[in-house]
Order: sequence, then C-alpha cells, then structure tokens
Amino acid sequence: MTASLPTSYLRLLLQATGANDARTRALVAACGLETHPTQAPLESQWPLLEHLLAQYPEPRLGWQLGLQMQLALHGQLGTAFYSAADLGSALQLLERYLPVRAPVFSLSINKHASGWWLQLEPRLPLKCLSRFLTHTTTAALCSAISSYTGAAFDGEIQLPQFEPSDSPDLFHPYADRIRLGSSVARLFLNNTLLTRPSLMSDAAQHALALALCEQALQSQGQSADALPHILMQWFSETPGQRWTQDQAATHLHMSSRTLNRRLRAIGTSFHHLQTTYLHRCACQLLNNPQLSVDAIALQLGFHDGASFRRSFKRWQGTTPSGYRAQNTPPDARRGPSQGDKKAG
Repeated sequence: MTASLPTSYLRLLLQATGANDARTRALVAACGLETHPTQAPLESQWPLLEHLLAQYPEPRLGWQLGLQMQLALHGQLGTAFYSAADLGSALQLLERYLPVRAPVFSLSINKHASGWWLQLEPRLPLKCLSRFLTHTTTAALCSAISSYTGAAFDGEIQLPQFEPSDSPDLFHPYADRIRLGSSVARLFLNNTLLTRPSLMSDAAQHALALALCEQALQSQGQSADALPHILMQWFSETPGQRWTQDQAATHLHMSSRTLNRRLRAIGTSFHHLQTTYLHRCACQLLNNPQLSVDAIALQLGFHDGASFRRSFKRWQGTTPSGYRAQNTPPDARRGPSQGDKKAG
C-alpha cells in the first residue's frame, strides 16, 4: 500500500469528527500532516482512518463527508473537471485521472443509448473501510456533478448494502434516488445531463490543469503502483487469452516470485487483477444486448457459457441476465426478455 492520498481529505474528516484524543493526536503525528502538507502515504493514513471510524461509527459519516467535498478540494483534477466543455467530457477525465487523486478507486464508464453508467471499483482491499470509503467517494462524485451543473444530482445511485440497517434514508438529500443491493457503487446519468455545458468552462485553464494531471499520472506510472495498470493494459491488448502468473512475470522481465512480492506490497495479487479485469470486461460486454452470454464467454477465454455463468455469479452476486436487467437504463427498465432468461 504505497499510494499517497491528499491530506486535505483527512483534515476534513478530522474537522467533521472533532477528534482530539491522545490516540488520535499520536496517529495524526504519525501521518506527517505537518511534514506532508498536501500528500501523505496512504499506509500512514490508514490506521488513523480505522481509529476515527471506530471512535465515530456514525453510519452517515462517509456520505456527509463526501457531499462536503467541493471541487476546489480536488486540486488540479477538480480544476480540469469544472473547466471541461461539457459534463460527459469532464467525467471521461475522471475515468483516466481519478487514481491520481484518489488511488483507492478506479472509475469505469459503460455507455448505453440513453446514458452512461459510472462504476466505482476498489483498486485495493478496503476491508473495514469499505463502507466509509465507498460512501464518501460516491457522494463526492455526486457533489462534483452537482457543482458542475449548478443543480442537484439528477440521476440514479446504486450502492452495496454493507449493513442490514442501511436504508435510503441515510443518503439525504438523495434518498429517492438510491437503490441498495448493488455489488459496487454506480451512477446513471442520461444523455441530456451528459451534454450539459459547464458554468465555468475555460479552455486555457482546462488545458493547463489537464497537462498537470497527465504529468502526475506519468509520475505515478513510474512507481510500484504502476504494475497493476501495466498488467491491466497487457490483458486488454490480448483479449481472450488467459495468462498465468509465470507468463506475466516473463513478459515483465522478472521472476514470478518477484512479481508476487511486488503485487503483495501494494495489497493485491495477479489472480485478483486478472479476475477484476475479466469482471470489468464481462460487465461492459453484457451492456451490448446483441451479444449472447455464450459469445461473451468465448470472447473472455472461458471454455463454455456454463463456466462463465458460474464465475460471473461469484463475482457479481447475480447471473449475467440478472446483471443485464439491473443495468437497463431507468427510463427503459423492464423485466428480462425470454431470450435473456434462457441465456442467463
């Protein structure tokens, strides 16, 4: 876990909780908030986050914190976002640059005829912080979209139900837009919203912020954290091929043991990355109603549709046809067709 996280997010959490006990002060000192005024290693912030959540188990904390995050808090990424020509362009920037600012999640965009699904996927094992970080990041994304458009978020929000007590009422002011039970956090935005122009579009400012974001991304690419990205890119360049860890290590000019050690050092594994890639591709392919489940299975390198269905249900918690039904855009949502029921 060698990624870094902006300290501004942690400062906001400390302010929200008002924590000032001896243990909190010791963990704050260990984080190096004075020596790292803008960025600090995520591994040094993790114990403080765990401590604060144990001391303040308020279920609304993550969501409320995310809604308080104004675009200015997100540095050059926030500037690039609000100065983009339209909301769709701004969101595509997040798909590329979100890990620069928030390395615990990646954003993927699944496009439909009537709009886009935005899906947040953890890049690291979040463990006891999963609920808090998912709620915070989702709320921050809603807040960014609202700031961009100058209006309340007008889309659908799907979230995992981390606790049996979770209910839409926790997510004020968007309780009527929340659907609980999804395997990951997702937002749906229709095409009208995606083409909304920025209230603060500025081509020169946007170009400068974009250049700085790209510079940060390239710098990150030279660190150990680039290894998952390199492997994901390799997977995407060889669709249908199921590589082994030994083959991946040979491709990267290192031993399998070294590859395993370097991935474990940043909290992941080759199996996890490959499974994450297959899961992501499967979701994208299932958004195309012209592709049968068996055809998708072959594209992803499965021996048959049955083995793909078993794997997908293990990843997603539902069948391929169930996923298709869940991901039908809200304005076209209806029960799965007979063909889908047979295919799932």
